[in-house]
Parts: sequence; structure tokens; C-alpha cells
Amino acid sequence: MQTSETPLDQITRLIKSGTPLLYVATWEEERLENMLVDVSKARFGDDRPLWAWSAALGFTSGPGQDRGITDPVEALSFIIHAETDAICLMKDLPALFATNPALVRALRDAYDALSTRTGTVVLSHPSIDIPPGLGKEVNLLELALPGAVELHELLAVLNEAYDEKDRVSGEWLERISYATQGLSSNETRDLFHQLMNEGVHDVEAALASINRAKAQLLMKENCLEVITKTYEIDSIGGMDKLKKWVLARQKLFTKEALEANIQMPAGILMMGVSGCGKSLAAKTIPSVWGLPLIRLDMNKIMSGGWGAPEVAWERAIRAAENAAPVCLWIDEIENSFGFLHDTATSGNMTIFSSFLTWMQEKPQNVFVAATANRIEILPPEMIRKGRFDQLFFVDLPEAPARIEILKIHIRGQGGDPEEFDLDHLAKIVTGWTAAEIEQMVRAAKVDAFTDGREFNYDDIIHNIYRIVPLSKTMSEQLNALRIWSHNRATKAN
Repeated sequence: MQTSETPLDQITRLIKSGTPLLYVATWEEERLENMLVDVSKARFGDDRPLWAWSAALGFTSGPGQDRGITDPVEALSFIIHAETDAICLMKDLPALFATNPALVRALRDAYDALSTRTGTVVLSHPSIDIPPGLGKEVNLLELALPGAVELHELLAVLNEAYDEKDRVSGEWLERISYATQGLSSNETRDLFHQLMNEGVHDVEAALASINRAKAQLLMKENCLEVITKTYEIDSIGGMDKLKKWVLARQKLFTKEALEANIQMPAGILMMGVSGCGKSLAAKTIPSVWGLPLIRLDMNKIMSGGWGAPEVAWERAIRAAENAAPVCLWIDEIENSFGFLHDTATSGNMTIFSSFLTWMQEKPQNVFVAATANRIEILPPEMIRKGRFDQLFFVDLPEAPARIEILKIHIRGQGGDPEEFDLDHLAKIVTGWTAAEIEQMVRAAKVDAFTDGREFNYDDIIHNIYRIVPLSKTMSEQLNALRIWSHNRATKAN
């Protein structure tokens, strides 16, 4: 469940309540340390320093800094017997649990000693590794990445450090602070300096750089693929109702909408036979909304090649949340979550349940674009209202859409649509999918290229009769989809 508390609010509340041991999972040591300095002032009402310790340097601040104490058990003993209570940050201490059994005992002793005092030991580490012996004593907090407000404050401070002539505008800071959500403070700082050094004062160019930076981060999550190619909405032939829905929500994924507490769409599910343009539609949505597009590869998750499927799933979802605002694309969702009528299950029940819960509770700024070819095998829980904002049925393109699709692909192959009898061609390819029309035009281009000439109307006619459309080979499935979607889904066309 999401909370309105900021990370600083959470840490302050826990320490003020008298928490003796606090485990903070974070990569951002510097950010955490700065927070704890402020918390210390609020906790004690004076200027006593934050105590900071690492196994490499010992105490780097506080009364123990001149004693060279690098042994963690000895450091904890020093904290326990100190005359003055304080907040002590022990960096990467959990990494030492496996090689130092006495450390767990020392932390339990620290817990007992500090329970009746006002001091707190804060353990920081990127991952969560709490030994069973500390499960009852340690409070756990995952430090969320900075939000738009915190990032704006950081960027404003960084901006002021530059000469007035080199500074960026307030509008630039507003838009960039929202876009950099998903990056750490250090990543944001480094990216800002890079943009300033390159003189990138154009907002759109800066946003493109931010999306590339997020793409680099997501490449570390092997179950996620960043789609860097942009797809304009005009590249879709037909689907007028779907395009209208997308365009009407163009301004929702903005800082202004977030501050106005506007309900953002959670996601859409597009169903239809293969080749109708569902995947292309999914790729165009982030282009319209100015979001990065991430494809979730469920095959990799289920393969076990990246750890247990449940673990790989959680890592991928967490990475997508960290990259927000973002569009998450799940292609052919039924292959991972579908349930066949004649078997107990064809998917992973644990991941399926996790997905349903996540769709209900996920951050608003993660939009899910899912596609399905066999909607009938998806369980009712998947498609009920509340999971997805809209269920679209993508049928075979009608005549006007077929003309549009022909124009797009003829032009894409270097031809002039005005030189083709589009009305006649659209009539001949009745019952064809958008993918089949595209493939036919490509084949016509190849034939002409082989002959050393420009492709023409005759090349297209010749290739039309080489293709047997899916509407004939899969007519039963298509009819079943149409029957199922009646009064259940909105027509995309």
C-alpha cells in the first residue's frame, strides 16, 4: 500500500519512536547520511554530530573518529558504552554477518542497551539480509528513490551553483524533476552536470537523455527490454477509438496532473487475432505520452534463467517502478497468466496472484499496456474492471483503415500512394490483418528490387494472391473472439 509519507518522514518517525536498531535498504548512502543529520537535530534538539562508521575507515564522524575502530563488534561496544546517545550510521554492516557470527550477538546487546535510551544504530546496505537471530529486534525500511519534489529541490540547488547565464529555466527544472523520477540522487546529479556541460537547455533534448539514462539502468534487469525506437500514432492505420482514447489522456502523465491529484490510467488490455496491430498500438502509447517504453519478457521470467520465476518477477516489477513514469508492455499476456479449461493451470499461480495484487496497488505512474490473442483462456480476475481501465477489441481493419494501412506501407517502401488504386486494393484485401498487408507490400518491393525497378501496382496484385489471410485459416478463433467481445469490450476500430 502506498504511503503519503516521504522517506525522511518515515525515518524520523521510526527514530523518534525510540527504535534501537533500524535497517535501511538503499544504494544511496550519501542521501541517507544527509537525512540522518536532519533527523539527529530533530531528535536531540542540538548540534551533536551523526556518528558514521565503516569497516574500511572506522568512525568518520562522532567521538570515535580518532580511535581507528574498524572492528564492528568493538565499534558496537563503543556505542553501547558511550556517555552520550546519538544516531550512528553503520555502513554495509550486514555484509559482515556471514563472516562474523559474533556480530549478531553484539547487535542484540546493542538493542537491549539502547531500548532504555535515546540512541539508534542505523544499518545501511543495498540489499536486505537480516539473520534469523535479529528478526525480532530490527526495524526494516527500504529507502524509496527520491520523488519529484525532492529531485526539484536538488536540481534547483545544483542550478544555482552555475553562473546566471548558464542556468536553465524554471520550466526546465519542473519538467526534468518529474522525468528523473526513478533515478537516484547521485544519478540525477551526474546527469544534470552532464546536460549542463553539453549545453542541453532544450527540454525535449534533456528528456531524451533522461530516457536513455533510464534505459541503461534497466538493461541490468535481464527480464526487461527497453524499446528505444519511437512509434508515432500516425503509424497506426485505423483503430480510431483506441487512438482517441490515448490522445485524450495525453496530459495525464505530467507533473501538473500529479500535483492536481488526477487519477491516472492503470492500463489497457488489447485483444484480437495475431497481426491486427495490437503490439504496434502498445508501442505508440508512450510516444504520445512522453514516456519510456519497457517490455516485460515473461518467457525469461518463467525460464528460471534469472533465478526463481517469483524472484525474477519481483525484481522486474521493482525495476519498472523505479523507472517510473513509464509504460510497461506485456505482450501476449495469456501465455504467462492464462488458464486452460482442460487443465489445472498453464501459468504460475504465485506470479499470477502477485500480478493481480500489483495491478491494484502499483504506483499510478506505471502504465501497463497488455496484449492478448486468446482472451477466452484468461481468468475473470484478470479482465474484470479495476485491473485495466479499458478492454479493447482489435478486429480486422475495415475498408477506410485498410486504405490507411496501404498508404502507410506503400509510402514506407518509397512508393507514392497516389499512383496506386487504393480503393480497389483495399477491396481485394478484405479480411486481411495489418501485418499481412504490410508483408504483402514488402514482398512487392522485394520483387521489384530484384528486377532492378521501382515497385508498382502489378507487383502488389501479384503478391496479394500469394497470401492466405488468417481470417480464413483461423476463422473459428476470430468468430469466437468477436462473440466473446460483444458487450464485454470496446471496439478499437
